[in-house]
Amino acid sequence: MPTLLLLAPKSRTQAGTHRRDFYTILANSMGPDFGISARQISQVTVGMPVIVFDRDRSLQAEGVVAGYTRTSRAGNGVQRYDIAIRDLISRQYANPPRVNRFGVAIY
Repeated sequence: MPTLLLLAPKSRTQAGTHRRDFYTILANSMGPDFGISARQISQVTVGMPVIVFDRDRSLQAEGVVAGYTRTSRAGNGVQRYDIAIRDLISRQYANPPRVNRFGVAIY
């Protein structure tokens, strides 16, 4: 089964936005405001595995997609989504594959 990868680096956390760092996503079980293309979102399903990680701090958590909700559009027109995650648990960092410029990939 494909796995959704979400990058949550502390270096991109911005005050006044929905972007949150790894620990906030871990605490809230919600990956907020990720830009996801139409092709990618069509592959995201409830129950698919998800890995949230911070490459800079070598942090990783794994869970399962519980759903997603449209939020706003990015400046370039890409739709943003909040990704609800259930059973999100910290795991040993395993250097996940590269993600796109929005911090998202499906492998």
